[in-house]
Amino acid sequence: MSKEPNILNQSSAKPSRSVLFGAAFLMATSAIGPGFLTQTSTFTAQHGAALALVIVLAIVMDITAQMNIWSVVSVSQMRAQDVANKLLPGLGVVIAILVAIGGLAFNVGNVGGVALGFNAMIGLDQKVGAVVAGCLGIIIFINKNAKTIMDKVATILAAVILVTVLVVAIISQPPMDQVAHGLTRVDYLFNPDNKMFTALTTLLGGSCGGYIAFSGAHRLLDAGISGPENVGHVRKSVIQGCGTSGIVRILLFLAVLGTCMEGSQWLGGNAKNIYYPPPPATLVTAYLVCAYSPPACPLWWARHIPQSRS
Repeated sequence: MSKEPNILNQSSAKPSRSVLFGAAFLMATSAIGPGFLTQTSTFTAQHGAALALVIVLAIVMDITAQMNIWSVVSVSQMRAQDVANKLLPGLGVVIAILVAIGGLAFNVGNVGGVALGFNAMIGLDQKVGAVVAGCLGIIIFINKNAKTIMDKVATILAAVILVTVLVVAIISQPPMDQVAHGLTRVDYLFNPDNKMFTALTTLLGGSCGGYIAFSGAHRLLDAGISGPENVGHVRKSVIQGCGTSGIVRILLFLAVLGTCMEGSQWLGGNAKNIYYPPPPATLVTAYLVCAYSPPACPLWWARHIPQSRS
């Protein structure tokens, strides 16, 4: 019996394109939730086109952070909380508890968010919508092919989100000349009165904070895609996932900018029309992401604790 039960002993498998895409989009769609929509819309309403530079910086920092996390998890062949325990005994437990609390809070909100989305789209009663949301998660997880289903669902929902936000961005007709000028507003970025550092850290946290950064990396571990020989494939998956969430962030920014701009008049209050209520496609994937985070839900314990004790 191995003395290192937390290290995955799966043999290195030939990377599957569907798994790589699934992990990337699992991470991307986990980032694109209610907070993602609200943060981008709110800060765009506050700062206008000047937020363009902050969004670009947040995307670059997101890629850098996740590239590092995924690489460490992949090469070590250990989940994030186990790596933390190796670094400092007990640290992984603390991280797991914090992520569990955050995952519970976010997913309670996500269930309500799905209900609001269904109510807005088809007029479904919110209580019924919440039950439907819970049943969707249960149906996916009790299926013996849950991993394959998650990869496909995450990929499909990512495509739905991309197309939806793209259509809204085109219809809103954002002022692209102002966006181009906003990319050069370094003076606005470093002006402490504008509090752009708050916007940057908030957007970055919404892109790779909490369980988001761990979900895709853990999905690849379960698929046997790990070790130094697969680092290249892992990093490509990171680029795909961060690229997807980054494109959605940019399109959402453009959509809000165009919505708030009517001629030469700036109407920041119009931003709420973009992010409320949140569409179900941005929320259903929260169930999928939760299962591939450090123990953020009971499903993680059900799958992994028996392995650790064997």
